[in-house]
Amino acid sequence: MNKRRLGRLLLGFLSALPKKYPIRTQGDPPDPFFIINAGRSGSTLLNRLLNQHSAAFLPPEQYFLHNLIIKFQLYNWMLWRDLGKVLAGELVSSLGAHAWEWDYEKTFRDIVLAEGEDRSLRRIVDKVIRDYAVQTGASPAFWGDTTPLNAQYINELFSVYPKAKYIFLVRDGRDVVASYQGGSHEVHQGLSEHVECAKHWRDVARVYRWLEKRGAALRLVKYEDLVADTSTVMAGIVDFLGLDGESLDTNKVDVPDIPFYALPHHEELRKPIHDQRIGRWKSILSAQQLDQIMPILERPMKDFDYLG
Repeated sequence: MNKRRLGRLLLGFLSALPKKYPIRTQGDPPDPFFIINAGRSGSTLLNRLLNQHSAAFLPPEQYFLHNLIIKFQLYNWMLWRDLGKVLAGELVSSLGAHAWEWDYEKTFRDIVLAEGEDRSLRRIVDKVIRDYAVQTGASPAFWGDTTPLNAQYINELFSVYPKAKYIFLVRDGRDVVASYQGGSHEVHQGLSEHVECAKHWRDVARVYRWLEKRGAALRLVKYEDLVADTSTVMAGIVDFLGLDGESLDTNKVDVPDIPFYALPHHEELRKPIHDQRIGRWKSILSAQQLDQIMPILERPMKDFDYLG
């Protein structure tokens, strides 16, 4: 049994028990928005484009949100000073919690010393994101997140944010598999292996129907459309998110000078937006690899109109 399934079983059991601290309160901040994707699908490009809007803030990838959600519920019986320490510990950058560069000491202290309604899960998450935003010079009305890992924890995410807006960003599964080729096994946890990557893409593709069945505020965006007609796609996204119409520069993006954006697969961000990587799988994947992955990809790719 994998860790996610075990965690969900434990949470299901604990959900019947009284809770000392709530997930949400009446005075919670506005709902965030999430870009759900399989990785290598243009999520970082979309992140940087939306960050141009004065009302929105999207941090670089984080890997703590699912752990905050799970541990907040698993350890809800603790005294707050102890639960607060557990939650704050999930944010330590040296443990691989995120790709941020920030001074988090005050945020840690505020979490541990929180009182009243500030002890709710949603307020803790909101505080973390907004504290980081302030340190980057932003003061947004709304925040969003593009972390690909969120797709694997959609059950937990949706349980906390059922009224959030979800943008499902999809790219041709063959191009996603091709993009992961040659990557580090340690970093990508097997996604550099073509069959495992195809299974990952298929599993993330299923999340779209999962959200659709639950009546989520959901918008489908294709990577291919995003890079081919960026201004039109971005106008639709801004409208869907309910942001005031602002002129976004859809010819290029601002790339912060931090190590996360220096990773090799982010090199394309420094170039004008183009559609030259569409269909790149044709020159990367062998006939044998295609024979192995297409039985996995075929049905969901047809659902998203990538195959006739």
